[in-house]
Amino acid sequence: MRHTIDKALQQGIAAHNEGKIKKAKRLYRAVLVSQPKNPVANHNLGLLAVSENKHKAALPLFQKALEANPREELFWCSLIDTLMKVEKFENAKIVLDQAKTHGIEGEKIDLVKSQLGSISKRQNITSATPSREQLSIPLEHYNHRRYDEAEKSAIFLTQQFPEHKFSYKLLGAILAQTGRSLDAKAAFSTALEIDPKDAEVHGNLGVVLQQLREFKDSETSLRQSIVLKADIADTHYNLGVT
Repeated sequence: MRHTIDKALQQGIAAHNEGKIKKAKRLYRAVLVSQPKNPVANHNLGLLAVSENKHKAALPLFQKALEANPREELFWCSLIDTLMKVEKFENAKIVLDQAKTHGIEGEKIDLVKSQLGSISKRQNITSATPSREQLSIPLEHYNHRRYDEAEKSAIFLTQQFPEHKFSYKLLGAILAQTGRSLDAKAAFSTALEIDPKDAEVHGNLGVVLQQLREFKDSETSLRQSIVLKADIADTHYNLGVT
């Protein structure tokens, strides 16, 4: 079976190189029926979509390729380049930063980095507040329990937007979820320095302080959360536990 899949993949690559697009698509898709996460088939299907100006269709294919093999420089470059083509420059910057954390180096990644830097200067995309697209990346990772990627994206946002509370709020949630209560405490505390009236953060901090056995401070945080928003049932429960 494995031999058959490998053969189909090689035939797809050959058809691709010969410009036989329909045949290449058919073979790549046949591979994905048996191996939905095959990185080469996903990536090459993405390349074919880009060649047909179907950039948005290519993005999830490149992402699947990266999830299966995050060590391949070409996969990162294809995703970043396509994000730039659809003018999702903030997303491209975040993905580039993620590539760095995976130790990706080489001429290809240096080229897209240079291109992105030039576009950033022209577009002046840096602001005091992250865009909805930027915030959606760590949120999507968090919601799908990809905590390592969520943490990297959230840290990147705290570095780019140090006065924006949500980045610290999300980082605190990620750290708490992965058992790092002390670090979560620091993140939630920073979020409260930016916005002392966020009931949810007070509540989350109270739970983390409870885990750290800092019960008096936990009670203070939970009571403050209730003062700010009295209808959060979990906060009343956590106060009772504390």
